[in-house]
Amino acid sequence: MCGILLFLRKRYGPPARTNYRLIVEKLSSRCSWQDLKDYVRQAGEVTFADVHKQNRNEGIVDFATYRDMENARRKLDGTEIYGRKIKLVKS
Repeated sequence: MCGILLFLRKRYGPPARTNYRLIVEKLSSRCSWQDLKDYVRQAGEVTFADVHKQNRNEGIVDFATYRDMENARRKLDGTEIYGRKIKLVKS
């Protein structure tokens, strides 16, 4: 069990803010930061995610690298989460 926890800690680690950030607009109010992070993770390594803090129906996602951020923007912009098409904008 301890080996799995160490692997997960190394794999995901604590939340980390980076300069590779996308603003996620038009989010459903049902979307949590965990939902957003899990969804965006398909396009790259996510280091931080938050939703509905600055503005309602808006989130932010930070990525480990510029490449991960660009891949997410190209791959996920205009896709749906909880029935709402999201818009990804560079911060």
